[in-house]
Amino acid sequence: MNFNPTYFSRMQQAIERASLPLLEEALASVRKDHWQRTIKSHTKASDMDYETVARMTTCGLVDVRGEDDITPLMLTCVLYRDKLLKGDRQGAVALNNIAGWLLAEGACANAEGCRPPMRTVDRNTGKPVYVRGPGKNLMEALGWSALPPSVQQHMQPGRFQREARRQDSRLAVAA
Repeated sequence: MNFNPTYFSRMQQAIERASLPLLEEALASVRKDHWQRTIKSHTKASDMDYETVARMTTCGLVDVRGEDDITPLMLTCVLYRDKLLKGDRQGAVALNNIAGWLLAEGACANAEGCRPPMRTVDRNTGKPVYVRGPGKNLMEALGWSALPPSVQQHMQPGRFQREARRQDSRLAVAA
């Protein structure tokens, strides 16, 4: 999903409050708004019911990005780590539940965030354009041990273990 500050800010407020009901409500309103703006004009109302079509066509909205080029799942994981470091167990549990719900809604755990803009040349027109360069995924940014348990369970077991040990050892040396 592309950058959309309005959609991201609705979800960001709910995540920062660590409220799953508010997040569910925010995502529902984002989906409804997206449906009304883009899809409803291209689909006949008699074709399918609203819920089915809206869910199918707006599933990428759970990965909408904010100004910092992070997804709601990335924000949740960063806040989870901060809550753990501060010793706020209840807040960490609430954010773990939010992360699990976002993954169930189709959020991508391996998406890269904080990608810097890079200048390149369009192959068709030859004009300079700006695209997003490589960024960091959750594993590279936070390390395996700082991820919520729901995210760890979602990622393929063993796939990131070598990377996790390497990342955690770097964090231990830095500390």
